[in-house]
Amino acid sequence: MKKIRLYFTVFTCIFAININVFAQSDIYNKLSETAEIAKIEKLESDEFQEKYLTFFTQKIDTKNDSIGTFLQRVVVFHAGFDRPTVIVTEGYGGSTALRPKYREELSRLFNTNMIFVEHRYFLESTPETKDWKYLTAENSAEDLHAVVTAFKKIYPQKWISSGISKGGQTALIYRTFFPR
Repeated sequence: MKKIRLYFTVFTCIFAININVFAQSDIYNKLSETAEIAKIEKLESDEFQEKYLTFFTQKIDTKNDSIGTFLQRVVVFHAGFDRPTVIVTEGYGGSTALRPKYREELSRLFNTNMIFVEHRYFLESTPETKDWKYLTAENSAEDLHAVVTAFKKIYPQKWISSGISKGGQTALIYRTFFPR
């Protein structure tokens, strides 16, 4: 009888671990199925169940497809599909988001997912052809709208935009072009 209990306990633990592994990979699968995401890399996180560095395909000029595309660095912080999401709009480069301990204040207060978007033409989010005339507020707002539209399919709960300094201005610019 003791052996049966021991086997049952071990089986239950293995089964629970396997279910957890499959649940964790669910966000990776959803990211992989998102057409706009060109690359995905798992990152370490002390704050979230899972965290991924992704590169999101964006139009250089949102009014002219023939100009080409570039990859924009977007970091995905997964707290749960049933949680709200904070989009953090960076005004410059997004290296801060790569740290394992990084978590934005609103996300910590409300235990939300986070989508951290590096601004176009900074660090890893720079087109190969650096034609600065496409670094506009409207193109930046369109970038954010494309990211939000794609990720709302994964995270359908409430969303809030947030940013600090120029990232706060970027959040307001996004809201100006896309008030709803």
